[in-house]
Amino acid sequence: MQPTDDQLLAVIGSWLPSRRWFGGKGHEITGLRMVARHEIPGSPGAAHLVIAVQIDGRRWQIYQVPVAIGSAADPATLVGRIGDVCVHDGTAYEGPVNGLLSRDTERAQLVPTEMEPLTHWLHKPESLAGYRLLNVEQSNSSAVVGDSMVKMFRMLTPGVNPDIEVHEGLARAGCHDVGQLRGWISGGWVDPDSDLEVHGHLAMVQEYFANSVDGWDLARQRVADSEDFTIESQALGQATARVHRALAEAFPTAELVDDQIVLMAQRLHRRLTSAAQIVPELADIQDSLHEHVDGLLQLGRIAVQRVHGDYHLGQTLRTAHGWRVLDFEGEPGGDFENRRVLDHPLRDVAGMLRSFAYAAWQGGGNSAAARKWQQECERAFIAGYAHDGVDPLAHQTLLQAYLVDKAAYEAIYEKRNRPEWIGIPLAALTAIAET
Repeated sequence: MQPTDDQLLAVIGSWLPSRRWFGGKGHEITGLRMVARHEIPGSPGAAHLVIAVQIDGRRWQIYQVPVAIGSAADPATLVGRIGDVCVHDGTAYEGPVNGLLSRDTERAQLVPTEMEPLTHWLHKPESLAGYRLLNVEQSNSSAVVGDSMVKMFRMLTPGVNPDIEVHEGLARAGCHDVGQLRGWISGGWVDPDSDLEVHGHLAMVQEYFANSVDGWDLARQRVADSEDFTIESQALGQATARVHRALAEAFPTAELVDDQIVLMAQRLHRRLTSAAQIVPELADIQDSLHEHVDGLLQLGRIAVQRVHGDYHLGQTLRTAHGWRVLDFEGEPGGDFENRRVLDHPLRDVAGMLRSFAYAAWQGGGNSAAARKWQQECERAFIAGYAHDGVDPLAHQTLLQAYLVDKAAYEAIYEKRNRPEWIGIPLAALTAIAET
């Protein structure tokens, strides 16, 4: 028995809110629609579903939910039961994912145009044997297939996915500080607002680094063990600068002047004001923080380009061949066009400096030794970045404004999600306000 659309929507609608990648937490699901459904070749009982989820009766979010349908129940992957039929998360199994990869074309086209899932290869792997779902906290679902990693995008947006677009551009620029892009899966669905067919990217296939370690895990362990991390920090700074240089080569650049700088400052002021409204602890220091943002108005011009946009230790891997930078999707929650807005590379530098602070707090409990570890890592990262790029210390006004903006963003997030962590961004903002 193949479940009907309505039956699948019922079990998936109950399952979605518990998913790490579901973007509607804290809101009411007021509608569900099946906007695409295709059988997966070579995988009996598997189906590729695209679900439209109405949030608070006002807006739609689009989710990719491959499913495997059978009689056996595995609690670890079970989505729900429909009578005697069990519906499982298809990304947990080799059959559905390899089935999606098997329908392919060797003529890769970046702009998606098809409705049925289709894989485009830049460098087709020799083998896709073996499958292992990665147990990591992400906004997507990733698995190792052979010597490649398949990242299934969960929340979908029409158009070219920035992560694929940036990796394709960096490949053209000859950048070796990211994983090699091997291909992608594109497909389509019916837009729930217009009822028109739209197309987007469903998944990305790239080089997998076996025996690598996540930068966040490595840094936390080093500070917890009171071990030096400056050599790695300096190397990461150099790799970051090389990636920025390649981004400037692969994509358009520009300069902000006059009114454009004013608009940039106003955007940062609005974000800071919102943070102060949500986080009362900022009330006494927000005026001083706004002064740091106003420093942007004294700059004659600001060079901007494509940047990472959500850069932190968790977006890096320490491999046998050095650091590799991951996940160029930009700040979570933003639409694709906003994620393509050009910015100064110091936006990413500020993000990594803030990540060292988080690692020090989480691994070292905000001890004096942990704070010293953080400062040493920051200095090493800046020195490494300056070796292969601009010197961040020569652009203190811009760097401080970005640090204020990043920490204010963190303060909002922690207040809403992890109030026990609010001291991390508050400490940074207080220190900046006192300078």
